[in-house]
Amino acid sequence: MKIKQRTARMDMLDLLKELRGMVLYHEHTWGTALLTAALLVTAVLCSLRLDKAPAVYMAGEIAASDVIADHDIMVQDDTATKTRRDQLSAIQPVIFDLDHESAVRVREDILLLLHSLNTASVEGDAFEKLAADFNSRHGTDVSSSGMRTLAGKEAQEYVFDTLLPWLDSRLAEGILPDMRLLSAGQTALIIRDASTGNESLRTIDGTILDLRALSVALGQKIREEGSLRRQTQSALLEVLPVMLMPTLAVNQNATAQRTSDVLRTLPPVYYRIQKGEVLVRAGDTVTFEQQLKMQALFSKPAGIVNPVQALGIFIMSMVLGLGFFTTPNMRKSTRLKNKDQCLVAVLILLFGIAAVGVNYLGFQLSGTIDPGFLPYMFPVAGGVGLSVLVFSARRFCVISLLIAYFTTLIFHGGVLLFSFYFLSSMVITWIVTKAHNREDISWGSLPFFLWNLMLEACLALHSQIPLAEIPYAAFSAFIYTFLSTLILFAFSPLIEIAFGYTTRFRLMELMSLDQPLLRDLQLKLPGTYHHSVVVSNLAEAGAKAIGANSLLAKTAGLYHDIGKEMRPTYFTENQENGINPHNSLAPSMSCLILFAHVKQGAELAQANKLGSEITDIIRQHHGTRAPGYFYKKAVEIAKEKGENPPSIEAFRYPGPKPQTKEAALIMLADAVEASCRSIKDASPARLTSNVQAIVRE
Repeated sequence: MKIKQRTARMDMLDLLKELRGMVLYHEHTWGTALLTAALLVTAVLCSLRLDKAPAVYMAGEIAASDVIADHDIMVQDDTATKTRRDQLSAIQPVIFDLDHESAVRVREDILLLLHSLNTASVEGDAFEKLAADFNSRHGTDVSSSGMRTLAGKEAQEYVFDTLLPWLDSRLAEGILPDMRLLSAGQTALIIRDASTGNESLRTIDGTILDLRALSVALGQKIREEGSLRRQTQSALLEVLPVMLMPTLAVNQNATAQRTSDVLRTLPPVYYRIQKGEVLVRAGDTVTFEQQLKMQALFSKPAGIVNPVQALGIFIMSMVLGLGFFTTPNMRKSTRLKNKDQCLVAVLILLFGIAAVGVNYLGFQLSGTIDPGFLPYMFPVAGGVGLSVLVFSARRFCVISLLIAYFTTLIFHGGVLLFSFYFLSSMVITWIVTKAHNREDISWGSLPFFLWNLMLEACLALHSQIPLAEIPYAAFSAFIYTFLSTLILFAFSPLIEIAFGYTTRFRLMELMSLDQPLLRDLQLKLPGTYHHSVVVSNLAEAGAKAIGANSLLAKTAGLYHDIGKEMRPTYFTENQENGINPHNSLAPSMSCLILFAHVKQGAELAQANKLGSEITDIIRQHHGTRAPGYFYKKAVEIAKEKGENPPSIEAFRYPGPKPQTKEAALIMLADAVEASCRSIKDASPARLTSNVQAIVRE
């Protein structure tokens, strides 16, 4: 188990190292700072509160508009809370004090009566006096004959042996004065021993008796005693029940304190008002309960910005933004430059600000038009289409996710709106990547509109909108398509000018044979033109194989040798009749002429505004390689003269080395084509061996 845990920990560390290496591979200076700031600002925009201040109507007023909860809130239900407190108070056990002295007093009174009967004189009116005294104290009408019967041995023995122990036991358990002291909902009571302070909870299940029930039980016990004479039973039933006393007394103070303590721990009853819940509808008379809900919901006005929400959105956007710097296969992608990150930041920020403006407009017009379709007119696909002109598939997918994520939050939309944005963006990326010029984009807007219309129809079915609103959905799909296409056409030239990008449109245009440089290359340098076409096709195939920008590689391959136009005959592919001008030149001079075509090609590219990407590839397509033929020739000449061989550094191209995958592919394709063209009797085996040797070199 420990070995597995250690292995998993090592795998995680290796993964983190790979991710760190991929991230640090890209440029991280002002561009990264600008991108991070744009994500933060847009996250703040997503948490802005732009809607109008909610109206709070008083009870009895007619609501002029719908009042809808804009956030979740828990509201205390005073009525339900009071009901729960009353219910708990009703069933709260009453505390009774158990008085042992009352039980002792009952026993002493019975014993004193029996003692008086035993000491009374049989002659005279002694029993009459005892009966009169007993009746005056207890309010009864006991006869003297009954007293005389109780003085008998039978009654005395039964009381001492049976009734007194039975009464002691019952009184010790506790006798209530009256059962009506307990409420109907109470099922138990608490008995507190007054002498010890101990408490016990007793359920009201028939074992708890009040004074009346004890009298009934006493009479039943006496009647069930079959050994007693009827006269004795009557005397006992006449005297003993009136001598009983309750042993339980209500402790009002303790009961009230205990109930108060329990109620203090009872939490209030809350009900939840959910975001989007309609508190009152326009035209309805506001009730007092609805007034309380509105007061509770809008008692604390929400701030303009929710900082906690903004922080969460920013962190999520940073996680999504990692897709710019990482790849699923852990391979280093094309380096993301500062200007690339700047373009991403501008796109995200501009669309975020525009979405806030449209959203604010929707709130302002909410009383005159239905703003529900405004988010579906906001042209997110246009911004994603602009990114397709510059970036590869993985990066414009990340841009699509970010813009769709931010705009959905700004419009307070859900998964349906996000799905609409993302799916429509994916279709426009397909249209742009397949287009060869701006005219193709125009024709592609028709299937793009049909796709958006289908998405709107699916959303309408999902949301079950009324049939009367279907035309609005179709109209919003048309506006969305029109604005997205318009943004694509209007801002693509600005990207080329402001950021120096050679967009896909520009690359497609540069591949046309009507371009002056390609036309001159074809007419004046047919050999170089043929060589460039082969290099272009090889570089395109290689770019597709490794996920690089195949269109850029193909276009740059056509222009990489335009500098040869200045001295075409000094390059092998343009030499005719076997005449080679280098035969009459020193190797160093020949190298200078060869090296010059790189510089002159870059100057031509700048003069004809081919773009920085193609210009950089022209500078880098030879790297710092050395022409082996002329260096060997210089070494042989030095040996013949008895001089030291020249340094190879003097025979290297000025560079720099290729900085992008596309530049490296052009360098490899250029070397492979030139070398393979010089092979006589070429066979697949020879060509394969030659290509492998060049790549290794």
